[in-house]
Amino acid sequence: MRRDKQLVLEFVQAYNCAYGSSFSIESWPEDECRNTPAVEAIARQGNQRMAIEHTLAQPFVDEREDSAIFRRVMAPIETDESLLLEGYDVTVTINVGGIPKGVDWGTALGLIREWLSRELPSLPDGRTRIWCRNLLLSSNYSLRKHWMTRRDFRDPCLLCATRLKTPCTMYSKRRYDRNCQSCEGRART
Repeated sequence: MRRDKQLVLEFVQAYNCAYGSSFSIESWPEDECRNTPAVEAIARQGNQRMAIEHTLAQPFVDEREDSAIFRRVMAPIETDESLLLEGYDVTVTINVGGIPKGVDWGTALGLIREWLSRELPSLPDGRTRIWCRNLLLSSNYSLRKHWMTRRDFRDPCLLCATRLKTPCTMYSKRRYDRNCQSCEGRART
């Protein structure tokens, strides 16, 4: 069974549990009408029918692409034992889009590893915002170096990579939300 169909079936099951109903899938119009737009499924409970459509909801424009780049470049850093600092947990935070499109991911990974191995040991405890001055990867990074006070030192040290500053793309390019902190009250072009 395709994953999207499985998702719809699980949705109907959860819906039935939440509302005490007994809907079941009656048909899959998207499969039956391949040449025209159609909903994913029709569920029926007695004489009640419910159309179900699932779609990809991204928290910001190009989130899937940015996530793929982030995972390819930053995930290997989390398992790089040469970057671990004994007695410390470290969090490396990069802004969304901080690894620009068109940059070779292997090159980006090597540059970030080199930069972190040079910068991390000399950073003070706590949070530090630092600018990576590299022609390929110029971006703000937030590094948090935290002394492990509550853990046994036999536990492994951690290095965690995260993203921040999700852009506000819930509105069209001609509109913006003056109350949205991500938009910072500016119109985007």
